[in-house]
Amino acid sequence: MSEQATRELGEEDVLPRPAPPDRTGRRLRWAGEILVTLGVVLVLFVVYEVWVTNWMTEDRQQAASEELARSWIGAPPAAAPVATPGTPTARLTIPSLGAGHSWVVVEGTAQDDLRTGPGHYAGSAQPGMPGNFAVAGHRVGRGAPFHDLGELESCAPLVVETARGWAVYRVLPHADEAAAWAAGRGRAPQCRGLAPIDGVPGEEIVTPRDVGVIAPVPHRPGAAPAASLITLTTCHPKFSARERLIVHGALDRFVPRVPGGAPPAELTG
Repeated sequence: MSEQATRELGEEDVLPRPAPPDRTGRRLRWAGEILVTLGVVLVLFVVYEVWVTNWMTEDRQQAASEELARSWIGAPPAAAPVATPGTPTARLTIPSLGAGHSWVVVEGTAQDDLRTGPGHYAGSAQPGMPGNFAVAGHRVGRGAPFHDLGELESCAPLVVETARGWAVYRVLPHADEAAAWAAGRGRAPQCRGLAPIDGVPGEEIVTPRDVGVIAPVPHRPGAAPAASLITLTTCHPKFSARERLIVHGALDRFVPRVPGGAPPAELTG
């Protein structure tokens, strides 16, 4: 075998050097796996928050509804008793948001209370009484009782049922309606008798620190109430707790519960 052939054979038999490790590719694969894992965790979290908690709240609402009905058996009390946190106290119905949009309201606004449904701010007025009946509710998950709260128009009825009867509130004029209310929307049949209240619009967006919205006279802490109001609060925007969406209403009338009597037309029409 010639020297040239031997040299060529030797060159062919030399093993190639291993390529340096592809650290960049490995890091990219790790990053991809982490992102996929985070995506799966996020999807599971959304499923839990939106669907699983809704099912849990549905069960708790059913139990609360049965407890509320039992507490109403017999003669209606002259005044609402002091309720402990988590106790069902009333039923809130918002007819304009669709059939079945009716929720048992429990006492208290702690997270455990709101897992059952809307919660009455302790210390705020009782339904139909002078002052401000203030209620908080979730907008996403846990039944999302206030999911569509931002769709309410002025004059929309908010009906609160208690052992004594039904307090029928109506959403106050929105800020951009107040100036022309008497000659405009205020002439609509469903708005008859409803007038703007200075500084209390039908809908507003505030920061979580603005607790004055649930004062007896909203935004005027310490002022003596001259009207019976309702205030509904929820997170804003959806899937965020950055701000609060607030809806204010004023009492239109109170329909007492009497033997053989009928509920308000807003609930039967």
